[in-house]
Amino acid sequence: MTYENLDSLKKEFPNWNFVCEEISNNIYSMKAKNNYGHKVSYKGTEYNAILQKCAEHIRTFEMNLPNLSK
Repeated sequence: MTYENLDSLKKEFPNWNFVCEEISNNIYSMKAKNNYGHKVSYKGTEYNAILQKCAEHIRTFEMNLPNLSK
């Protein structure tokens, strides 16, 4: 799946809270935290790539700990 914006990521992962901010000119920071306190974060220059990396990490995390994704 390709993520165009933060809302599309939130729809797929409703148990996660996301914060994305531009910390410098064209430098983005994405932070995600689930209801159990687990965190994922990425920084980079390509907004859509950061969304994708965050989603991949969360998907892998939830596959390894399936009881937390419910």
